[in-house]
Amino acid sequence: MAGLTKTYYRGRWKMFIDEVELSLKNNTSFNDSTFTNKLTVFEDHWTKGHEHYASKPSGDCMLLSRMLLKKYAKEIEESK
Repeated sequence: MAGLTKTYYRGRWKMFIDEVELSLKNNTSFNDSTFTNKLTVFEDHWTKGHEHYASKPSGDCMLLSRMLLKKYAKEIEESK
């Protein structure tokens, strides 16, 4: 993972899953407004970060694409 996926989207999803798991553990309803407030703090902090991201891709994206297509070909065909 790199860039937005690693530092932003992964962080947002982790926060969401952690909150859902906590709600399940405590047998309480998911508190959307509390989550939204935490998410806003996270996003604000993220936008003020000074991380450096690669400007050029690394690895073989075509090879990875072929591997994913091979792995999910059946599901792709069935969804049509």
